[in-house]
Amino acid sequence: MFRRPPLALLLASAFLACMPTRREIDTTWPDVPGRDDAGTDAPEVEGDAGEDGDAPDAEADVVPLPEETENNDPFHGGEAEPLAGSVTLAGRIGPPGPDAPDWDVFAVTGAAGQMLRVTAYPTSGSGPDLAVRILRLDGDGNVAWERTGDDPATLSVYRDAFLPASGQYLVVLSDRANFSPSPGGWRGDTGMTWQLSVSLYTVPPSVVVPALPWTWSGAVSPPGFIQTVTFTPAAGTRIEALLATGNPSAFDPLLTVWDAGSGSVVVEDDDAGGGSDALVRCDASGAPLVFVIDHVTAGGTVAPNLTLSLRTLDPAFEAEPNDRAASADVVIVGAPPVEGTIAAPAGGVEDRDLFRFEALAGRSYAVAVQRMGGSTSDVDPAVAAWRSAAGTARLVPENPLAFADDSPLRGDVDARLVVAPRRSGPLFLEVRDARNVAAERAGTPPVAGGSGHRYALGVTSVVPPAVIDLGDLASPALRDDAADSGGTADVFRFAAAAGTPARFELTDLAPAGAPFAPLVWLADRTGTTVLLVLEPPARGSADAFAFVAGAGGTLAAADRLGAGDPAWNYRLAARTLAAAAIVESSAPDDDLADAQPLAWTAAVEGVVVTGTLDASAGAGADLLDVYRVLVAPGARVVAFTGSAAGDSLDTVLILRSADGAALAENDDVPGGESLLSTVDSVAPSDGVVFVEVGLWGLGASGGYALFVGAP
Repeated sequence: MFRRPPLALLLASAFLACMPTRREIDTTWPDVPGRDDAGTDAPEVEGDAGEDGDAPDAEADVVPLPEETENNDPFHGGEAEPLAGSVTLAGRIGPPGPDAPDWDVFAVTGAAGQMLRVTAYPTSGSGPDLAVRILRLDGDGNVAWERTGDDPATLSVYRDAFLPASGQYLVVLSDRANFSPSPGGWRGDTGMTWQLSVSLYTVPPSVVVPALPWTWSGAVSPPGFIQTVTFTPAAGTRIEALLATGNPSAFDPLLTVWDAGSGSVVVEDDDAGGGSDALVRCDASGAPLVFVIDHVTAGGTVAPNLTLSLRTLDPAFEAEPNDRAASADVVIVGAPPVEGTIAAPAGGVEDRDLFRFEALAGRSYAVAVQRMGGSTSDVDPAVAAWRSAAGTARLVPENPLAFADDSPLRGDVDARLVVAPRRSGPLFLEVRDARNVAAERAGTPPVAGGSGHRYALGVTSVVPPAVIDLGDLASPALRDDAADSGGTADVFRFAAAAGTPARFELTDLAPAGAPFAPLVWLADRTGTTVLLVLEPPARGSADAFAFVAGAGGTLAAADRLGAGDPAWNYRLAARTLAAAAIVESSAPDDDLADAQPLAWTAAVEGVVVTGTLDASAGAGADLLDVYRVLVAPGARVVAFTGSAAGDSLDTVLILRSADGAALAENDDVPGGESLLSTVDSVAPSDGVVFVEVGLWGLGASGGYALFVGAP
């Protein structure tokens, strides 16, 4: 189930700061010079705060420092304070509130490839144990990028951050205990003062690599520093970079590759917290590549030894390990296939091979995995298409049908997949042995792999599947079709007025005993966002409900087991729901006793309620709306939410009986990528059902649409 990062909920308003930008000032203590090229020696810090984070002598602060401008704490409805240039200012960690600690948040605008340097230390005897988070938010307020500075060995904090893109970044400063979700440990009072310096720099001169292979050994010290290495390879050269440390508890490595020509990040790896190494692979554009040696966490008084190794790879063969996004091998669209091998399972873990290529939205790609060596090959390939979740290294299915495995069902030992990416960007292809896929589904150990399990993977651009027009759903649509290939077999488009409630049903019509599992996913008109998924039982039906987004939507259908056959038929039905329109009452409706009654005539199937919720003030003035319906005992009651007035809330729905017992509840629509909700249940013997609409998390407010009925 999708959850927003908690920081996003708290900081989404930070970009809207309208306060005057703090002007650049001359007081820049402490002055931190750039490090040497090798990065092996800790630079001298003039006016060092000391091991205990004590402030320098009072004489140093001849010019009074400007104070932070409160309220710059988004926890309490404040706005991030903008900073420009090299700025030093003073402030304090205030007392924690009942719902949140005090975070001091500053907005800094930087350019791609710059370094943002943040230093802070306590200036009071009872001073805070400081920590910092440097964030970049996406357009929806989610955390797209983050660097942390939190050294348990000292009360002060130091953090360099290589900026991957131009734009606004947030510097969040507080006591390290205040970044814990546990309120019992939150700290702060008027005497917990600090001094903060924020600067933007051109990245210091890098270590320049003359030729490959090449290895650098050294240290990045003190905690918070970064080191850069530059190499200019010929265009098309495939590069592998490995950053290793023998002490991951003290230094959890993070390696970023930045293309100086395009001014963008090519690939990045933080080892997903899974070990002491960071491994990346990429194809060179011909522009200089900057390898940024960074860290997820760094602490302790002794800097660990690091080794960065660079080498070239042969693009015709996979290179192990390649089971994570950053270390995925690169495959070129239209180029000769890449050869690989599914190794034997080790320690109960199968070998999965991951490949990456740059995909364009609106194009379709045919992915083919074929056995090497014909009948002498032991591999039975399966292939799936994945993409990275926004702002993370976590991989999620490109779409619910981006999987192909023809072999067990059609006697075909190859796997073929046609995929139409919903977004431009890297697409990841995972090759496995189909028998290991089956074992995973059965919950048994993997069985396949070895030196004879050789395959070739190729990607070509193809004509997209034809789109079948279902027309306007005001007239019910009914379509029988066959899922005759792996991956997305059929795509349907329909029209309907925006905001119209609709019902979708999928029925399995395949012959008894056929190993077929039909699946349909509903998306918006552009096919970008998955709204819901239909997965009926064998030879059964499944239905789902949603408000139509935009002027219609798309439906994609295929076999979710990744095979297909001309005899595997399914039936797809779709129609709009007739509903009366109601506006939420202005009277209180936040508990069962005050629930607003809803009713509809026999001429319609339910009602659409337009309402609002408000959790912007923490406790909130309107956290919950409750409605009451009366239907025939045993009748099916359905409720689902949609967007209204341009708002898109993260809703939660609960159906309750008259005694308050929960009949059904849902946060996010199963299988979908939206934050909307859907529930259904059978009415109890008295026919009374209460519908509760609430919000997940705090800080949001806006309008919603709610369908309640018995369709």
